[in-house]
This record gives sequence, structure tokens and C-alpha cells, in this order.
Amino acid sequence: MTLAMLDLGPCSKLPPHYHPRATNYVVAVLGNTTTHMYEENGARLVTEILTPGKATIFPQASMHIMVNNTCENAQLVSALDADDAGTQNFGNVFTNGFPSDLVNAAFGQDIAGAATAVKMVPVGTGSNWGTAACLKRCGITPTDTYGSI
Repeated sequence: MTLAMLDLGPCSKLPPHYHPRATNYVVAVLGNTTTHMYEENGARLVTEILTPGKATIFPQASMHIMVNNTCENAQLVSALDADDAGTQNFGNVFTNGFPSDLVNAAFGQDIAGAATAVKMVPVGTGSNWGTAACLKRCGITPTDTYGSI
């Protein structure tokens, strides 16, 4: 088992990712966190709002994202049922993994390349900025290069 305490600051998110070798059980300790999980091959999008004491499960290898859309801190406990769960950040596969010309051809637009890669959170560094609307509402000016604004 792997256990981690996740701290999400105001208007921050964990980028879309999955754990190839583990199911992920997440419990909210503090704040308000919205989670989104995309089922296999797009069967449906599952959205949950976690407030203290509420929990959700992300099945093994399911793509998910967690976002704090409030101006207060959020804290979660993440338990994975493997000692080597692995984490694959979705954006890093397309910006630092596959050849950019193949990714761009697959999506029919220029989404992979150096300009996009600098906006990706390096693997293992945690959360990055959420939406521009949340940042504006909370009066936050990002101080780093990561994020979606």
C-alpha cells in the first residue's frame, strides 16, 4: 500500500493522470475538491465533490483529475493498493513522450511541442494552477510557468 497526504492550494489541481498498477482511494480531510474520472474508452465521466469525510475510488488505470475550485486550501488522503502504484501524467505523454508530429497528426492540431511542454508540470512535482476564472475570483497571480492560463 502507498499512502500520501495531498495539499491543494487555492485554485490548484492535480493534472490528468492514472495509476497503472493500483486502485486509488481518496478521502477529503479539509476543503472542497472536485474530482473527475473518465471511465475506460469514454464510457462516461464521473464527477464527485469531496468535502471533509467524503471519499471516492479511482479504479486501477482510470484517468482522473482533482481540482480545488475554491479560495481556501484543500487536503486529501490518497491510498493506493500497491507499494509501486506508478503515476502517468497524461500531458507528459504527449509533450515529452511520443514524437510531437505524430501527436499533432492524431489530434489534427498543434498541441504537442516545445511551447506546450514548458507548461506541463514535471512528473513528481504535485499540483499546478487551475482555471483562469478561479484565479481571477480569488485574486491569485501565478508566480510560475505551470498552469492553464
